[in-house]
Amino acid sequence: MQLANTVTVPLLRIAFGSVFFVAALAKAYAWGDFYHQLLPYRLPFSPELLYLGACALTALETWIGMAVLLRVETGLAIRTAQVLLAFMIPLTIWGSLLDIPSCGCYGSLLVRKPWVATIEDCVLLLLSFLLLQNACAKVESLSEHGDWTDRLKLALPIINALAIFIYGLASWQSVLNN
Repeated sequence: MQLANTVTVPLLRIAFGSVFFVAALAKAYAWGDFYHQLLPYRLPFSPELLYLGACALTALETWIGMAVLLRVETGLAIRTAQVLLAFMIPLTIWGSLLDIPSCGCYGSLLVRKPWVATIEDCVLLLLSFLLLQNACAKVESLSEHGDWTDRLKLALPIINALAIFIYGLASWQSVLNN
């Protein structure tokens, strides 16, 4: 099913990509806050592995957000977001059952209950299916990117995701020792 309004699809794509990108930036802004918001979930991981997972999640959200916003590898980014959301929805339901004060979705930038995040994640999951059914979500390959500006556009989400991940690792000791 194609969305009838050609203005609606780009706006939905921008909203979808922005949610992931802003969430990643908010987590990266205060690594320690985000890490400490994950602790009440009682996940069966060591502190080091939990922190590494927090860094990887933030890098993945950065890549998803930038890829969708820049329209590079959009289909792959949306499918990756669907897998991530399929993991996050049960996790936020679990957080609601534990009565956790903040879901951690936007780090300390936006404090809200996990049940609110569950609703947002369900809406994002539905939106991702709509975006995948439209032409703006076609998977682009490297061979379709001819000149250097297109290749740079393809590399930007990956470079930024790696930079966020390395930045998170650089904060490793200061966060875990607090």
